[in-house]
Amino acid sequence: MDEAMCAAVDGDLAARLCAFHEHVDHERRWDDPQVAAAHRAEGESLRGALANVLPETLRVRTGFW
Repeated sequence: MDEAMCAAVDGDLAARLCAFHEHVDHERRWDDPQVAAAHRAEGESLRGALANVLPETLRVRTGFW
């Protein structure tokens, strides 16, 4: 995570972003299938939670590597 991003976030979000950046390469993808599966599960959970609070006219979609 770069310095600007570190300054903008902290706590749990910073830890999650750091974990993402430690395990993902934009060309080779994830280096650990278990970490990838955990991030995907969290993403699906967050997508569901967000969809539940937004108006039905809005759709929340996810994309995973």
